[in-house]
Amino acid sequence: AEMILRPNLTHAGANLPIFYAREIGEILSFAADRQMIGTHFDSLLGSWSAQGPTLYVLTRAHEHPDWPVEKLLDEYYAAFGPAEQGVREYFGYWERHSASINKQDVLRYNQQEQGGTFKSYVKISHRLFSPQDFAQARALLDKARQQARGDEVALRRVAYLDLGLTDAELTTATRAAQVNMEKQNNQANRQAFEEAFARLLNHRNKMIASGDHPADL
Repeated sequence: AEMILRPNLTHAGANLPIFYAREIGEILSFAADRQMIGTHFDSLLGSWSAQGPTLYVLTRAHEHPDWPVEKLLDEYYAAFGPAEQGVREYFGYWERHSASINKQDVLRYNQQEQGGTFKSYVKISHRLFSPQDFAQARALLDKARQQARGDEVALRRVAYLDLGLTDAELTTATRAAQVNMEKQNNQANRQAFEEAFARLLNHRNKMIASGDHPADL
């Protein structure tokens, strides 16, 4: 019988570098082999600069559901030219990090933070991503930037990934500061939260002003 695939996979993740490209590609391929005639994805949040490989596989597999996920990922990474290997390593880091997130831990975080489902994913962001995680990822992205030197297009594309990395980093830092303020609402904690939130807003305003979009890169 013909079928319409209607998953909720893209509900979660918010603007964070969650990586599930292989899983979603395999799901689409499995469904296509079983008379899938269409899909209906709800809440496609579009965090391309943070979740590029996953969203690329999701969209590209609609055109080529017969392609293995690795081929789709090869196509995505090839777009970074001389920085291809560095970008592979960068997202490989986030893939390993995402795979290390335990379902039971997430359920515990949901309870402890009174949130963290698809409507309030940011509430557990600081439990899933630490400052050290972002520091390691940034070192890998800096390596990709060095590889891109001399290639203007590659440099712009790596810089676009940096926007998503910075946004996720500032998001988790703001949430961590908010938690500290909620636990102990003193002047120092309030100021720390307000400063973290201001840095996040400033970054997002700069992104809006720049108008960078994956289709332009």
